[in-house]
Amino acid sequence: MIKNRLRIGSICLSNDNKVIYYVIGKQDLLKIFNIFDKQALNTSKNLNYLAFKEAYYLWYDRIKNNNNNDLIEKILSIKNSVNRKRISFTQPKNHKIIITPYWLLGFIEGEGTFFVRKTIALGFGISQTKSELNVLETIKIFLLNLPGVMDLNINKENTKVVQCYIESKAKNERSKPMVNIRITDLNYIKKVLVPFLNNLTWFSKKEQDYKDWKIILAFICEGKHFTKEGEEVIYLINRGMNIRRLTTNKFMFPKIDLNDRIGNLLKSPSNYEIHENGKIFLVSKGKYLKGRGKIHIEVYNDKDKIVKIFNSIKECAQYFNICRSTVSRRLDLGKFFIFDNERYLIKRKWILP
Repeated sequence: MIKNRLRIGSICLSNDNKVIYYVIGKQDLLKIFNIFDKQALNTSKNLNYLAFKEAYYLWYDRIKNNNNNDLIEKILSIKNSVNRKRISFTQPKNHKIIITPYWLLGFIEGEGTFFVRKTIALGFGISQTKSELNVLETIKIFLLNLPGVMDLNINKENTKVVQCYIESKAKNERSKPMVNIRITDLNYIKKVLVPFLNNLTWFSKKEQDYKDWKIILAFICEGKHFTKEGEEVIYLINRGMNIRRLTTNKFMFPKIDLNDRIGNLLKSPSNYEIHENGKIFLVSKGKYLKGRGKIHIEVYNDKDKIVKIFNSIKECAQYFNICRSTVSRRLDLGKFFIFDNERYLIKRKWILP
């Protein structure tokens, strides 16, 4: 697709089954320069590009240069200071990091990961070396300003919904310290990240990982990951995602059979039931769901009107100046109580994950 759109360059298959697109012609490289000069690269690749362009002009202007030995030394010096050999990561003073939806999508297709934890919890991440900290921090700001964030009542200045952190040390002697973006908050994933990515056109096989990840999200939102079938299907889907999607993967399973199981599970009724007491009942387990989802506490007056809503038992306890165990007991009893000479009733309302 890239080659067809630019109408330059060549494609070849390497010995390790990687597809390589390369551009080497003098005039063709100028076309690449024209693209990158209009919009600078965000990461340290920009420094490598500027160094490469310098070497390009040194080489093709060599006729004007009387000392070819100095010229070769300069080009070799540039070669030995880029990519993995780079030690300086200071961008030009006029360099600006600009995050757009499609730039971020391209970055995700190359560097992003959609993963499933052993506890069957979803996560999304981007990892880069520590030198790209400014880029990832700018991505975090972009993600916290997407449509739908305001509805989640997120404090953008101090939030763990979109985490950006530096690893304390490198994994081994050959690696460098990494900086990571991690998103595991289910509400953010469901209400912000997925709608954002759904509106974009994907260009790589990473889209299939995203689609599989969304199927697992659908199972989790209906509590189907608590069923034996749901757990097994999620395990099989996960075993075919990311690097395990490669055809060289030794783990094989009947794809047609898995697709049938996914379809049947998607069509099956939700495993969640919300009962009159406001609790979520887990059908497959025959018991109420505890410690999951998000609870709201609704306060009713004696005219059966909602007069206040709290986002947690703790908030409710602080407002009425009582302990949390008293709030829990009153929720279970479902009886009116007196506060400031007024009668109130509190009810829990679980927000499904």
